[in-house]
Amino acid sequence: MIEKAQRSLAEAGSEDAEDLVNAIKAVKDAIAGADDDLKTAKDTLADLLYYLDA
Repeated sequence: MIEKAQRSLAEAGSEDAEDLVNAIKAVKDAIAGADDDLKTAKDTLADLLYYLDA
């Protein structure tokens, strides 16, 4: 999912790109143990990707 989000950055508008960067960081932080809520971070990123694919 992170790889797909990173590929989508080039096509996203500036606001969407900023949201993607923040969501990618949240997922990476959650995976690294810096955040306990991995599911929420993944859900946010998945929602952004769905929105951009539409």
